Amino acid sequence: KELSSVCTFVKQLMSVPGIQRHQDQFPENSLILQTHRFFEHRKQFRSQEKSTNVTVVFHYTTKEHLHRWLTPSKCLPGDTEYETQRITCTVNPYHLTSKGDIGLIMAVLKGTISRVGKKDMTNLHSFPIDTAIRNRELYDCTKVDLQPLYHDEMIFQAPTQCLPLFQFPTRSMLQCSEFALGFVLKYQQDLQTLMDKFFNNGCSYQLESP
Repeated sequence: KELSSVCTFVKQLMSVPGIQRHQDQFPENSLILQTHRFFEHRKQFRSQEKSTNVTVVFHYTTKEHLHRWLTPSKCLPGDTEYETQRITCTVNPYHLTSKGDIGLIMAVLKGTISRVGKKDMTNLHSFPIDTAIRNRELYDCTKVDLQPLYHDEMIFQAPTQCLPLFQFPTRSMLQCSEFALGFVLKYQQDLQTLMDKFFNNGCSYQLESP
């Protein structure tokens, strides 16, 4: 039953207009594996009576890190380096662009959340939470009117809380183009609609941080 749900989700993802032709770097077997692990994590959250709502955020990374993430043989249970990897995301497409040349739109499970300060980051593993929220003021592009300006960063304690959905070049955000912003936000909105339909019982969960 779960495999059927995973395949149904992947099929619906591929039906989002324009997504399929941009999925060259997401091998289907890897996407199915990642989706399965995401479903498993959501099931775990449900059994623990944690939030299972799925929202869509942005993540920036390098080609090397993305390759490792999407290589099935490197994502199996028991791979300690993979399982302890934390993923930092943002709701602002201009934030964290210095982290790599590849931008990802991700589906995420927040679970239990808490805000943390800079001094807490070195000991984050000791916090009994699934997602840490921190905020630091960084330079934001002023050529495009993006309101409100988000500076929150979400640090997910487990990579299986995150599911890559769509890839785009970071340079498109660095160019501060209204066209690029509209392009990325359109996919973000379309993917959030799919998440709401598939995971959130049709309820709309806007991109926000606590």
